[in-house]
Amino acid sequence: MVYIDPDDLGWLPYVKSWVGRSKAIIDDMKDYVLSLFKVCIDKVFTYIRKNCDEGIRQVNIFKL
Repeated sequence: MVYIDPDDLGWLPYVKSWVGRSKAIIDDMKDYVLSLFKVCIDKVFTYIRKNCDEGIRQVNIFKL
């Protein structure tokens, strides 16, 4: 077993895995969906950390 700290891993591997195995996204659209995540997700995480209350604090899988 190899342990990788979530802070070092980031969010991208999770999204790539989800998009790759998703049956709800047609193959021709998978690259497009991934590009949307790359453009938006860091901004969303930053907004949530600064402006929202989390019921259960999550690990940082992005860099502020």
